[in-house]
Amino acid sequence: LVGTLSGGFSALASAFSSPTATPSPKTTLVPSLLNLTCDQATQAAHAKGFSVNCVPTTNATVTKGLVFQQEPGANTPAQAGSVITLSVSSGPGTVKVPDVSKMTVADACTALNAVQLQCTQQSTVPSNLPAGQVVSTDPAANSEVAPQTTVNLIVSAGMPTPTTPPVTPTPTIMPTPSPTP
Repeated sequence: LVGTLSGGFSALASAFSSPTATPSPKTTLVPSLLNLTCDQATQAAHAKGFSVNCVPTTNATVTKGLVFQQEPGANTPAQAGSVITLSVSSGPGTVKVPDVSKMTVADACTALNAVQLQCTQQSTVPSNLPAGQVVSTDPAANSEVAPQTTVNLIVSAGMPTPTTPPVTPTPTIMPTPSPTP
């Protein structure tokens, strides 16, 4: 009877004992990964127990290939094994050269500046367009170029002046005098 009571008591005691605590995931401070390449950042993150997701993002001010933003930020507590999302510069991106033909030089430069392009007048050419209007651009309209690229304007010098051939005098036929008797 004592054995049964002692066995029952231990079973009863274990039923009311506190459950075994589950360890909480380890929290670590996120390392700063700014100004590293994706490969360098991945190695540094893995060393601290994190995974990374590198996302190519256009950025005109940060060298192509370097991390310029991370989420979560540096020195933020995060669970080991969580993912750090990195924005990696893919360079300044591109802009499309607008079609500025038939515009005045001033209007064409305004349109180019509006899409982050520079302009200069390269040359004038005879054209059927009125003088001062843009005939074409270099690089050509609809080309994809880096921001701040200089676009050369080829501008009309106006209608070519027709050249008239020199007048060649026509010989006058003089009658041959008849002999006098």
